[in-house]
Amino acid sequence: MFPPLANQHPTWRALQTFPGKAIAARYIIPADAAFAIMLRAIAIAVEKNAKLSPEIDSNENTCRSQVEQRDMKAWKLAVVFAIVAIAPSARSQVPSGAIANLERLLAQQQWQAASHATWKILNPRGENTAELDPFPCATLENVDRLWTAYSDGHYGFSTQWDIWQDIAATRSTTTDNSESVWLQFYQRIGWDNTPQEAIAAGTRGYFPISEWWLTGEILTFGCGDYHCTIPRTTVEETVPAWDILQPRWQQCN
Repeated sequence: MFPPLANQHPTWRALQTFPGKAIAARYIIPADAAFAIMLRAIAIAVEKNAKLSPEIDSNENTCRSQVEQRDMKAWKLAVVFAIVAIAPSARSQVPSGAIANLERLLAQQQWQAASHATWKILNPRGENTAELDPFPCATLENVDRLWTAYSDGHYGFSTQWDIWQDIAATRSTTTDNSESVWLQFYQRIGWDNTPQEAIAAGTRGYFPISEWWLTGEILTFGCGDYHCTIPRTTVEETVPAWDILQPRWQQCN
């Protein structure tokens, strides 16, 4: 419910000029700070969707339907932004600048750069996985909300998790098949293709594409002397970031 004088708030009156105001009345959060954040969110969403305005044709009903779909998408984006900005359950310790940068990249559909920014949010100091603290659930939720909103559910952690579960459900539960699930998951979401190929093919779930993180473990190969007291090659082990994310996402959801 709105506060009694909500309709007298200047920002509320400004909202009345936007199409789809009935939708706003259902979702807007009754607080002065929320009004300002919602208005900013609407501006971003409307700007993003301005290019979707349909060409006027002879069929007025068809044109009106397209406009309504455009406005609904804009308002859905606005609601997501407001939730990320002010909902208590959605707060995290990520600097607002990092989230704003991710939001900007997603709004511009710079998917590959947004993917890199996503992993930077989750591991800002580039720590190895042995030193990395568990990801805050609120951070994962906020990041995923933005990916889901800007890609219409085509990308994001929740989309990838749905695909993972779909694959895991088809495997036998009597044997350890995590490696088999991983291989099918890797192929299903197209991680054996370049980002350009995946975007052109419209591969669902491709982004955020997993990076590889150091584990802190040192692997040695070969011998550098006759008695093999000196290893010939030493490398630090790496694992896909998705391997660290996946169990944490399951815990948070």
